[in-house]
Formats: sequence, structure tokens, C-alpha cells
Amino acid sequence: MNTEIKVNREIAKEVLRVVDAGLVNGIGKPVPGQMCVEAAVNFAFGLPHNDKPPCVGQEVREFKIRLNDSPWSNDQARTEGLRRLSVAQLGSDRIDQDEFRRLIFLKGVQKVIPFWLRRFSETKSLGISAKNLAKIRELAGEFSRVKTVAEAEEILEKNIGFGVGFGVGVGVGVGVGVGVGFGVGVGFGVGVGFGVGVGFGVFKKYLGDEFLNQVAEIGEESLIELKSPGCEWLDLCERKR
Repeated sequence: MNTEIKVNREIAKEVLRVVDAGLVNGIGKPVPGQMCVEAAVNFAFGLPHNDKPPCVGQEVREFKIRLNDSPWSNDQARTEGLRRLSVAQLGSDRIDQDEFRRLIFLKGVQKVIPFWLRRFSETKSLGISAKNLAKIRELAGEFSRVKTVAEAEEILEKNIGFGVGFGVGVGVGVGVGVGVGFGVGVGFGVGVGFGVGVGFGVFKKYLGDEFLNQVAEIGEESLIELKSPGCEWLDLCERKR
């Protein structure tokens, strides 16, 4: 960690102040309200404009950038979805980056995949057969019950190529890839080792911000579990009533 970079409660307040001015897709400009989340952290530290804050671990940074640049419904939703993570990630250069990636993989299988499988199983307008809907719900339950990375990899490998009428496929590679093909697919990443490709219109209609907030939650949970220093100041993110 750069010894000139001091992560403390005051800088966490400043990061949150800059983030709350608004976040945008892409690195943006060094103006509050016109930057991505990592550029906002650099701005709060008074560092040159870029998206590589030295107090943020590499895997955490990549996860945050992909999530920042995912198709949120608007910049306000993007800002709300990432504000807690912007604080929790401070000092994450001190945590084990491989372990962070492992946790994102595991929690993605336990929580995020079941979320979108159940969401599609509840969507009647896609014309999925009752048999396949039942299979989707069954698979969601299997994913949610895994306890270890080995179990997650086993269930993913077992279900490679599983079809539900509109092409859900789950596969194991360097991380987890989940693809939903429906019309013209637009690919985007939502995390290190956890990529999602989905038809843009289908994504926005059936998943959207709720799905991206689920991804943000597993990022925060992973940082808390690994004791990222910034998690000490998450109380700053509570809204005053």
C-alpha cells in the first residue's frame, strides 16, 4: 500500500460526499457527479484523474468497475447501488485478492444465480413450458444450497448446457459464466470471475437494478468477511431519517 495514502474515517466521508454527487458509466471527468466510482475515490484523495486508486485491491477494483459500467436504469440507481461499496472497498489492497474472487464466485452461485433463475421462473410472458419452469426453480434451489467452491463447481459442471427454451446455459471457466440468449445479446461483466451476458431488453424488463443490487450486496458481504478496512465506516452510509 502507498504509505502516502491514509485511509481513515475522514477520507471515507469525503469519498461518500463525492460519490453522492453522482456516478456515471465510464471513467468520466474529474468533476463530482461526472465520474465512475473508482475515479471518485481518486478525486477524494486529491490524486490525478484515473480509475486506479492505490488503496483499492486489483480484484476489487475490477469488480467495481464492471459493476459501475453495467446497465443501471439511470445514474441515480448506479450511485445508490455503489455508495456502500465505495466505502467498504477502502483499504482493500490489504486483503487477499484471490480470496475476494473466490467469495464472489461462491456467493454469486449461492445468491445471484438463484435470484435470476427464480425471476425468470416467475415470468409467464416468455413462453417457457411448465416443465422447464419447474426445472429452473429446482436448479435455483440447488444453487442456493451450495456451501463450498467445490460444490459450486460440481453443480455448475453438472448443468452445463442446461436449456430452458430460451437458452440458459451455465458453465465453469476461469470463473462463472452465465448467459441468457434472447434476441440480440448485449454482453457486460458484473464481477471478477462472474460474467453475465443477457439480451438488453430482457435484462431491463425482468432483472435490471434489482439484479445489479444483488451483485453489489455480495461484493459488500465479501469485503466485510475479509475485513476490508473501509467496512469500519459503513455506518456513514446510513441515511438520516
